[in-house]
Amino acid sequence: MIPFMKKHLLLALILGASTLKAAETSLAKAGQAMLPIVHATDASPILQKTAADVAALLGRMAGCQFAVEAGVEPRGIILGTVRQFPAAPNASKLDADDVLRGDEYIIHSDGQALWLIGATEAGASNAAWDFMHRLGYRLYFPGSHWEIVPQAPSLAMNVDVMESPTYKIRRFAWHFGTWSDLKDATVEWEIRNRVAPPQVFPNSFRLNTLHIYVGIIKRFQDVFEANPTMRSEVDGRLTGKLNPANPKTLEVVCEYANEFFEKNPEATSISMDPSDGGGWGITPAEKEIGTPSDRTVLIANTVAECVNARFGQKYVGIYAYNEHSPAPTRVTVNPQVIVSFATSFIQGGFTVDELMQNWAAKGAKLLGIREYHSVVAWDLSRPGSGRAANLDYLRESIPRFNRLGAVFYTAEAGENWGSQGLGNYLTTRVLWNTGEAAHFDQLMEEFLTQCFPGAVDPMRVFYRKFLHPEKVPPLSADLIGRMYRTLGEAKSSATDPAVQRRLDELVLYTRYSELLSRYVDSRQGSLSADEQHAAMEEVIKFAYRIRHSRMVSSLAIYRDISNPRRNPSLRLVEDADWKKPEGDNPWKNPNPPTSEEIAAFLSEGIANNPLLDFEPIAFSRDLVPATPLLDAAPTELKQARDLSAKIRGDNQIFTWVEQPQEVITFQGEGGSVYTNKGNVTISLIPLDAQTGDQGAVGEGDEEAAPVFTKPDDIMEIPPDKEFRDISLKPASKGAYIIQTSDEAGGFRFRNWPASAFFTVESSLDKAFNIVSRTDFVFYVPKGTKTLGAFVRGKGTITDGRGQVQMELGGESRYISIPVTPENEGSFWRYQGLVGGRLLLLTVPAYMAPSPAQMMLPREVVEADRLGTQ
Repeated sequence: MIPFMKKHLLLALILGASTLKAAETSLAKAGQAMLPIVHATDASPILQKTAADVAALLGRMAGCQFAVEAGVEPRGIILGTVRQFPAAPNASKLDADDVLRGDEYIIHSDGQALWLIGATEAGASNAAWDFMHRLGYRLYFPGSHWEIVPQAPSLAMNVDVMESPTYKIRRFAWHFGTWSDLKDATVEWEIRNRVAPPQVFPNSFRLNTLHIYVGIIKRFQDVFEANPTMRSEVDGRLTGKLNPANPKTLEVVCEYANEFFEKNPEATSISMDPSDGGGWGITPAEKEIGTPSDRTVLIANTVAECVNARFGQKYVGIYAYNEHSPAPTRVTVNPQVIVSFATSFIQGGFTVDELMQNWAAKGAKLLGIREYHSVVAWDLSRPGSGRAANLDYLRESIPRFNRLGAVFYTAEAGENWGSQGLGNYLTTRVLWNTGEAAHFDQLMEEFLTQCFPGAVDPMRVFYRKFLHPEKVPPLSADLIGRMYRTLGEAKSSATDPAVQRRLDELVLYTRYSELLSRYVDSRQGSLSADEQHAAMEEVIKFAYRIRHSRMVSSLAIYRDISNPRRNPSLRLVEDADWKKPEGDNPWKNPNPPTSEEIAAFLSEGIANNPLLDFEPIAFSRDLVPATPLLDAAPTELKQARDLSAKIRGDNQIFTWVEQPQEVITFQGEGGSVYTNKGNVTISLIPLDAQTGDQGAVGEGDEEAAPVFTKPDDIMEIPPDKEFRDISLKPASKGAYIIQTSDEAGGFRFRNWPASAFFTVESSLDKAFNIVSRTDFVFYVPKGTKTLGAFVRGKGTITDGRGQVQMELGGESRYISIPVTPENEGSFWRYQGLVGGRLLLLTVPAYMAPSPAQMMLPREVVEADRLGTQ
């Protein structure tokens, strides 16, 4: 009788591993385990734990106990590496020596055994959790509340797959980290979703991209002090940048890298990314090398050549970031240098796509992405905010970056599983296989069906409209009221206690959003410093109490929001420092909210957050001059006004051309905020009222303006804070858009001719991003009964008779103003302080400096000109 292992080895040699056919292997039958879990005798503790975890979960599924054994004879459910089980079917497809292929694995059933074999331990772990996924197991978010373990007394599998991830490296970098006693659950989520951090599997690939120049200077301080020209100098001061024009600098970086790999032989890469900020030298020798990117690449190339000659397959990591965002112009990138592209903080006016293409043209073979799923200062864990909440962005961008060459992906993310958890989970699926992007809707439905049986319909509304909407909703009483009401409906429909626990956690998330809204309003309104501080404390204390739910990034929120540098009105409370432990810290209540408290949050939240008393009204984008309606304008507003303003980002100005070839002239200044973001582009584009809403998709307040037809004219001006004449020549009569794009560097314009139409959109979807005071008029059509709008910041709304209808105190909220018959069909005025916004919902969402410069939807002008309603 040929022993089992020898028999398989013989078959592999005779037939070739790839010819082995899969056959169904029974795992459990009628509540009885059919196979043990077997790992190698030399399996590491993490693989032993994986085997035990899989056995426990299979037992929960089938209602029986699965044994865990160690051995070299392949039988049962075999978990290990290709080196531990070299006779595994299809073992030749795995390469244990290629550091970029360590996550690969095979799963093969042959009727007698089931093989879970990885190129490395990381690959074996991936195989185990893919196997569990195929059986229906899910861990959507960290913690047992979001774990799905299906029940099936009989389990079997017929499979033969070899899995290789699209993105070779898939990492989550948790912004500000997480509380120490919560880390294990986060790591468990990462392991079970095949994005395990490198510290779990020390031999897995780790991409190092830390800012390292200052560290090198400190390590060789004596050398740098003796040779000051090894560092760049600006205005007589040495900076944190290295000067590669000095040969000694290149010797030192090689010595530093050699030391690193001698001390860390298991390391796969070293960073040679420059220190953060500016400080690039301007000596002739440095300029001769080239741009900051050329100098960065020269140093990285030198290190790559040194370490690969001495240590073999090693890599050097750098970012395309800040002043070294643009591709090098003179130096070609060594193929062992990995270039990662930050999707924010780009300079030079390039898109991420352009940077990737340009760097690839200069020889970069290995590309990575540094994405920003969540940054607490940007999103504060609020509903719908942050890139992980934007499922359309994830669905489109991750495959696109891969098509452009990216195979490394690191996401700066938050432990805010209420607002962004589903985005994080879906990211793990599409990073492994970008084809999954096409199945986002199905994956979301699976999540809803498995997590909320009995309440799928209301929870579909909750996730699609509030947590992952197409547009970021304003944080308002209406939004929070709708969230509470939807959760109340779900809780009334669901009977499963596990579903109720998940809904309770989402009630806690909604309560946090309610408290956050109060704090945000306190900052924008006229509340005192003490009142603002009290509102902040309430947010921090509640975030800490619910930290075990992980619904919000409680540690990041604690560290960031309470910092007086974020809000000068706050005071430092030393006893409440985030590092101070429970018992000695008045802000750290260790007791989570009780079920009674949660029920009260829900009922009181519904009562305290009324819904809008109006329905938004849609108007067309077929804009025409409002000239026929000027008789309705107050005398003091009829006169057209010159306009000067500072704007930022991508903006659109609507104008009307009566005579073709009539040049539109004004002056513009680029770089009014930042001078290193790239040129300002000003385009004159015919307005296509039928297709004007189609085009590029952006996010948040800085979303990309839609792309229309080919511009009639286009100009660029540099970001140098110098005013220049701008002349745009239209080709025909009709409505036009002047579209400005300044890469967030800022654009100031002046001397807009008073005789020219100037209208901007001010809706929830698109708002003119003015960073100076606002003094605009808008039109309230005949028949309007309620002016509904969303307001942010301080300002005044005046009706058509010059009467103040509302003083805005700074809070962000929806407003509703009754419109009397004498105020219908008239021009109202909005005067807002810096940062103030009036987003119109029941009247045409267009504003202008004066009625004479106003354009309105054609149907409004025609109806009101004729006196119809």
